[in-house]
Amino acid sequence: MIYLPFIYFGVLMLTNIRKNGIFNIGTYIVALYALISFMSIVLAQGGYYDWSVRDYPIQPYAPILYVILLSACIFPYLKKLPRLSPYLSRRGEKLLDILTVGYFVIFCIVLVVSLTRIQEIMTSNALAEIRNEQYTGDAVAFYDHLHGIPRYVCAMCQILAPSANVMTLLTMYSIAFRKKSVLYNLMGITGSMTMLLIAVNIADRSNFVYWMLFMGLALFIFFPYLSRGKRIGVSAVVAAVLGLILVYFMAVTNDRFEDRADGAEGGLISYAGQSFINFCNFIEYVRPAYSLCEIFPLITMLTGGPGYFEVADTVQSDVSLYIPVFSTFLGYIYSISGGVVMILFVVLYNRISVWLFRKVRKSITLGGLLRIWAGSLVLVLGLFGYYYSFANCTIALIIWIWLSFMLEPGRSSGKTVSRQKVCQRQTTE
Repeated sequence: MIYLPFIYFGVLMLTNIRKNGIFNIGTYIVALYALISFMSIVLAQGGYYDWSVRDYPIQPYAPILYVILLSACIFPYLKKLPRLSPYLSRRGEKLLDILTVGYFVIFCIVLVVSLTRIQEIMTSNALAEIRNEQYTGDAVAFYDHLHGIPRYVCAMCQILAPSANVMTLLTMYSIAFRKKSVLYNLMGITGSMTMLLIAVNIADRSNFVYWMLFMGLALFIFFPYLSRGKRIGVSAVVAAVLGLILVYFMAVTNDRFEDRADGAEGGLISYAGQSFINFCNFIEYVRPAYSLCEIFPLITMLTGGPGYFEVADTVQSDVSLYIPVFSTFLGYIYSISGGVVMILFVVLYNRISVWLFRKVRKSITLGGLLRIWAGSLVLVLGLFGYYYSFANCTIALIIWIWLSFMLEPGRSSGKTVSRQKVCQRQTTE
């Protein structure tokens, strides 16, 4: 049964490429699940099991359930988006400029405040211990040494940091459709990386993977709209960033898995391949906590209730299983909330996704694209867990939804076109 997801998603990917082409959201999503399914096979065949993924018998119903539930979530995205509209209202143009500058300023603030700590972390040999502090509750914020107004400013920067990931999408839009300078676009890409700085402060790898997934999704959406020169420039910048990310990722991986018999190689395979196996193990052996903390994280934060890690510590298992591991968003929700909530979540997510695409007509605006993009992240980032399960990520979702309506063309004094279209109209007259 370990081969079932790879065969299924591999065939589905090839079918969707033939029908809709390579560069669409559906192909990207299915390719990701085919990849982690393949890595599950590598993990199982190579025996790369460890404390985060156990070698327990997989019953047939768990992989079948996995494929069925993921299919219900993915199918709404298996279609080719209509052509993207390049038109924005004046308000939309100004808003994009404010976001580009604002998120770049947030990046600079976090960099300046945490630079010393980042240098200390990157030159230390205790990356594993620093990361473990996040799980034990001993980790401190990057601004912990500040007081007064600077502390509040940095706290706000940390709250807004996850929402900065939207700049991967908005910057690619600017590159494709707006005549902006290279410096402007570099500011946009840089502004999307604030979470990477915060991640270094806690020796975290997941946010680097998330950023790559964010950028990969943006490239799949906008690549057909880029000229040859822009494709070369974007590829060069992304390749340079990915090179730096790889250096950091390997440094953390080597430190965290230096005691493994199979070293960093086994750690990377476990990282990439454990989600499907852990989902099956959770379905078979875990007795969920029946909490909704990961579904309604803002309520949990406001009421002071136990959060995900606290609830995960109370989850019971019939065998030796560690719960805060990668199990896709399905296993993540199941382990905390149970099977009924997981299935209801899938049904609701399917309905919302179908509704998002129904709103798309002959062309899709940036606002409409942003809503579909935010919805697709449940799947794209759901390779590991449920992305919106933490309060700051839920705040990011609220910000993105608000932005999506502010970026609709009709949001500027009843006018539906940007200055670009006005100029085109004047030329034709």
